[in-house]
Amino acid sequence: MAEVCVVNVNMFERFWLQVKGMRTLFFVPLAGYYCLVPLGVWAMSNKPEFVLVDAISEMCYLVVPFLSTWWGYLVMREYIEGDGREVLLLGKGMASGAFLFWQLNSICFIPLLWVKVDERFENDLVSLAAQLILISFVMNGLALFLSSFTKSITMSMLVIILYSALSNYTFHNAQFTKVFSPVQLTLLRDAFYDESGRSIYMKFILAGTVFWVLGVARCRKM
Repeated sequence: MAEVCVVNVNMFERFWLQVKGMRTLFFVPLAGYYCLVPLGVWAMSNKPEFVLVDAISEMCYLVVPFLSTWWGYLVMREYIEGDGREVLLLGKGMASGAFLFWQLNSICFIPLLWVKVDERFENDLVSLAAQLILISFVMNGLALFLSSFTKSITMSMLVIILYSALSNYTFHNAQFTKVFSPVQLTLLRDAFYDESGRSIYMKFILAGTVFWVLGVARCRKM
């Protein structure tokens, strides 16, 4: 029992030190969730076809995929590119730190969906919450794997940004559609209205799990 308490205290101390080490960069995702998303939804409200739930979903799909990895990247940067990386790696805490901040991130963007909407759209918000949690799970797993594999935070961030952008882009070229459509994150949004939605969710859950497992495996070999 005492050992468990010591472990919990050490984890909390490490978490708190990581938050302090981020300084003002810690607030970047919060600014994105609570300033950028509401402003984007407000800007869309001038459109004649404006639907609140759709606007929230569109903005979240633009912002969450990348910003949900932000804290994870700040943690991984210290292990991969920091001055004291040799000492940090002895603690083997990169993967656990990334996982902990993914959980915190999921809690932080949920309040975005605490808005009053027509009863017809309440299930849409519940579905969107599940989609965003799953998206952040996949993206954080991918970020962990790419960072540990390439040992370059910059390279990993560029891939995540490119993937996020392509996921929200509508391809007009049949060849691009054939290649990218099956892996776009927006499949999850469409899955809510599709009979094959369960298989799409399972595909992303499997992909996220594989990325996390590979990322943890790579971290242990560093």
